[in-house]
Amino acid sequence: MHQNHTSGLVAFTKAEIGTQLARMNLVHVSIDEPDDRYWVVGGSFIEERMRENWLEAERPTEVRLIEQSSPSPGSASTSTGVEPGKVVVTLRPGETARVVAVYHGQDSDGFKVKLADGTEGLILAGDTFKVVTR
Repeated sequence: MHQNHTSGLVAFTKAEIGTQLARMNLVHVSIDEPDDRYWVVGGSFIEERMRENWLEAERPTEVRLIEQSSPSPGSASTSTGVEPGKVVVTLRPGETARVVAVYHGQDSDGFKVKLADGTEGLILAGDTFKVVTR
């Protein structure tokens, strides 16, 4: 049986899948990875005003300051105008942060979040959290 070589080169992490689903407003998400080649994803769509996405730390998760960036002169940058700064707090497993927006940076993707104390920051995509809906 001939296997398609390029299919093995296309791979996503659990965090990347969660980011993609959040962009699509899929809520009550469950992501199962029965083996290293397959994902089983479930969820539902509901009205935007009824949904709030949260990130729940599964391992220590860094929240970084939001720093303004300016494109270099003559560049055709499509950057968001913000970049991750220094770490302001590290969430412990079980702690949560409310998702305010999805962040697409030049070198990384993640979420803009708001903490219970009002602090806003960026959590970069990684395998340290899961997306939950309340």
